[in-house]
Amino acid sequence: HKIGYIDPKRLEQREFAPLSHPKSGVYALAADGAGVIYVAELISNQVRRYDPKKREWTEWPMPLANSQARGIIVDPSGYVWYADSGNSKLVRIE
Repeated sequence: HKIGYIDPKRLEQREFAPLSHPKSGVYALAADGAGVIYVAELISNQVRRYDPKKREWTEWPMPLANSQARGIIVDPSGYVWYADSGNSKLVRIE
């Protein structure tokens, strides 16, 4: 799996650093107002954050057993939420 960016003015494409492993199981993506990308990875069982300015990933392992990150959003206040379908919970990342 790969994540990239297309500059609409220059029509240039840029690929970001690779995910945790080839079978990370990207299930959903969300972005905040600063262009930071959040990825819900179903198979690797984590949520990852990519900061394109720093070109680095931050990982949040799932806090509960049997977690499965499905959907992910950034709300208007900037909080990141993901749906943990394995535990039937909505989780906010601090």
